[in-house]
Amino acid sequence: MIDVNSDGKSEIVTYTDGKLNIYSNLSDGSLKRLTVGASENSRIYYDKADKTIAFVDSDSGEGKAYRLGDETFEINESVDSGKIASMTEEGILIGAEELISSGDCGEGNRWTYFKEESLLYLTGTLENFKYPAEDVVDTPWSKYRQEVSSVILSDEATVVPDHLCYICGALSEVQLGKSVQKIGTNAFESCDSLKKITLPPTVTEIGTLAFSKSAITEISIGAAVTAIGEDAFFECKSLEKIFVDSSNTNYASDSDGVLYSNDYRNLITYPAGSKAVQYNMIESTENVEKNAFAGCENITHIYFSDRVKTVGAAAFKGCSALELAELPNSLEVISESMFENCGNLLYVDASGRVTDIETLAFANCTKLETVKLSSSLKNIGKQAFLNCTGTEKITVPSSVKYVGANAFEGWTSSQTIEIDNSKRNISDWHSGWQKSCKAEVSFTRII
Repeated sequence: MIDVNSDGKSEIVTYTDGKLNIYSNLSDGSLKRLTVGASENSRIYYDKADKTIAFVDSDSGEGKAYRLGDETFEINESVDSGKIASMTEEGILIGAEELISSGDCGEGNRWTYFKEESLLYLTGTLENFKYPAEDVVDTPWSKYRQEVSSVILSDEATVVPDHLCYICGALSEVQLGKSVQKIGTNAFESCDSLKKITLPPTVTEIGTLAFSKSAITEISIGAAVTAIGEDAFFECKSLEKIFVDSSNTNYASDSDGVLYSNDYRNLITYPAGSKAVQYNMIESTENVEKNAFAGCENITHIYFSDRVKTVGAAAFKGCSALELAELPNSLEVISESMFENCGNLLYVDASGRVTDIETLAFANCTKLETVKLSSSLKNIGKQAFLNCTGTEKITVPSSVKYVGANAFEGWTSSQTIEIDNSKRNISDWHSGWQKSCKAEVSFTRII
């Protein structure tokens, strides 16, 4: 596929099933299309001066040339004639089959969908992008969402609009143009055929969930990027490396391709597709962001920096192979869903300074055998130990002032909850803390 820009006009050349298709975006915004036969071995030449495109077969040396005029395609006298498609108001038709659909999407912006090539082409800056309804997920080309395999943005584009290719399951190729500064929210979320994308050096902002759940295997973040939205690479399960330009003053990456803030205090994203089975956080790490390791299915051991003070919600959720997580003494809160669905987690030592275990913190950790709780622990959240059926015994320290509803839901009669207190002293616990729990409960104190 070739995208040619000159004199305010755009020409796109594509090859599909033995046919070369030339599309010319004319000055009045209309499109012309020329289809000619060509072999896979054709070399393509473009003469910018006289607007001529020539195709020469590498094997035979024979070729054809076509001139791109202002109003139509002119066939040079020295070459064979080609087939020129007829124009209609909505697009170009050959026979009864609609090959091109197009429309406006905001002032100065236009979209065109080429059905034969499954190609979406956008012109204009794409700022002030116009959606067809209040629901911005519904783009003007939504009916082609599952067909689009290629997307090209013209060099005029400065933004990739929010939700541009949201759930475009067949999308495998993207050309962003050389002027893009912002990648919008959810722009390529759930594009599970998109393995590679090149961000131009002009990009300064990557939006929230921009590439979430896509199939990208690696990504390079340029020196100009100043903002990366929350969960931009959430659950990209094929993503093995994140590279950051060494000149970037806001972000950095380590030798394992893990995304950090430039001062290496905040661990932002661990690539979910990494083949590594263990990871040692950089010593200066103080904060692990929300969902930082979520969905990492290969990692078995995580070693924290002794300086980590905060860990975001669901930071290790769904790390299905994780067996060991040694928490640092500096950590005070085990956040909501922090280890939820870590089905192979065996051992957790939270005996340091942990004061709070939040909702669903260890939910569905079905193989969790040992949990050491801190003498400073004050609160255990709702369903914090839901379905932790592998724990033979847990001791709740006397420091605990509150236990939430269904905290030990799913526990069986073969398990024991030992409470270092008396029944009288747990009156402030939620009345349903023991709901749906069959474990034996014992108290170490009478009064």
